Formats: sequence, C-alpha cells, structure tokens
Amino acid sequence: MNSKRNVIVALIIAVSLSLSCDFTIAQPVTTASVSFDGERAYDRLLDQVGYGPRLPDSEATSKTRELILKTLSSAGFSTGTQDFRAASPLYGREFAGQNLYGVYPAGSKVKYLLSAHYDCRPRADNDPDPASRSLPVPGANDGASGVAILLELARNVPSLRLSHGVALAFFDLEDHGIT
Repeated sequence: MNSKRNVIVALIIAVSLSLSCDFTIAQPVTTASVSFDGERAYDRLLDQVGYGPRLPDSEATSKTRELILKTLSSAGFSTGTQDFRAASPLYGREFAGQNLYGVYPAGSKVKYLLSAHYDCRPRADNDPDPASRSLPVPGANDGASGVAILLELARNVPSLRLSHGVALAFFDLEDHGIT
C-alpha cells in the first residue's frame, strides 16, 4: 500500500509541476545562440551505456545519476531529487527510485518542462531471440538517448536568455511495467 501512496504522490508532483508551467506558445529561438553538439550528446549516450544496464540498486544507475546532476549543475541549473518507492512487476518486488530535476535559472517560474527516463528494462522480454529475453536491455535508444539530448540541451539553455525558467526532469523506474 505504501508504494501505491508514493506513486500517487509522484503523480501529484508531476501534475503540480505541469500546472505551474506557463504553456503559452514560445517565440522562435534563433539558431545563432544555440550550439547543440550532436557528438557531445552521443558521448553522453555512450557514457550511460558504458556504465551498464541502469537497473535498480546498480552502480550503473548511481553513475548515471551523478552524470545527470553534475552536468545540470555545470550548466547553471539548480538541482534536486525526489526519492520514492515503487513496485516493479518485472522483479515482483518494490524498489527505491530517485527522480532527478534541474531548474534554470534557480527560483524562476517554470515555463518549459522537458523530461526523459534514465532506467533500463531489466529483461528483454520482447526480444525475438528467446535466449536473450532474460537479459537486461542496454537502454541506448530507450532511456539513454533522451537523457543525452536533454543534457546537451541543458548546456545551451543559459545562452537562450529565456524570459521564463526551464525544468528538466529525469525519471527512474519508468521501464518496469508489464508489456
């Protein structure tokens, strides 16, 4: 029952963040002020995959959390975490999870909210090769790619000189449902 309450609390926080955002149409940003580097984003993807599958309680998950928070802080974002517990039907038990977020500039009213999840699916249960179905998914396309793009975007946010704040959220234990 405790995990159900935590899921409800997480949903309330997500809805609250969404409701606090001002979702008006933004003015286009000229590309002259943005230097999105696809190679750097790809390197962040390789970092995550190189840590190994981002499974609950793993070193790979800890290293990915460190990468996210360090990159956000280096870009000038204020950072925070949301600890929670949630059931994982794939493991048949509950785990501690940690959502991460960054806001730029600190204390600003958030107008833009972008998110990705950083965890991996613990089993490749839909793999065409039955022998691989018990192995974890590396999570390059699903998980690491979204995180890598947001981290590279974070590096560019200060140069955009936006009139409102930007929040980036990184969710844990998203990939533990039943397909």
